[in-house]
Amino acid sequence: MINRLQNRQIISGYIFAICATIIWSGNFIIARGLSESIPPISLAFWRWVVAVIVFLPFALKALIADWDILKKNIPYLAITSLLGITIFNTLIYLAGHTTTAINLSLTVPPVEYDAKTVLSILYVGVFASLSAFVLWNKAIVAVGPSKAGMIYYTLPIFTGFWAYLFLKEDISIIHFYSVLLIISGILTANYKSKKVLEK
Repeated sequence: MINRLQNRQIISGYIFAICATIIWSGNFIIARGLSESIPPISLAFWRWVVAVIVFLPFALKALIADWDILKKNIPYLAITSLLGITIFNTLIYLAGHTTTAINLSLTVPPVEYDAKTVLSILYVGVFASLSAFVLWNKAIVAVGPSKAGMIYYTLPIFTGFWAYLFLKEDISIIHFYSVLLIISGILTANYKSKKVLEK
């Protein structure tokens, strides 16, 4: 009975990690797909505005309860959130453009908030910013950070699939070799970890 529950937990953990990675891979597609529709800073700004609006009702009670702890750790939280999330994702959106940062600050047109842009902002705000992190945390609880971390390396595979499907980007033989290397690396790492545990 215990083994069955453990197996179920492990399987759930891997599913959570894969789902989170799939959602995050969509973030790169949106960064590229909206490269001519919305500046990267604006996309990053609206992403987190949506995330805060959606998440705040669920987090407000805990935020108030733990405010003293949060207040003591504001410098640490501010630095890690700025470097680990805000700047990182803004650079992703910036990389979705094919011109220089200087030109972007000069050759950028007014943003047209059409259906495509609004839906994309909702995706990165709700799914890439909230759902994926919730799933990722559940994966870490279920299988541990190292095994969940290995699943994250499948990100280029899912990104390539979405890019081919939605952006009509070409897939060459080098991409297939890359997929084989990623999968074999994950399997090798899991195999070695299992052998160490058995010893």
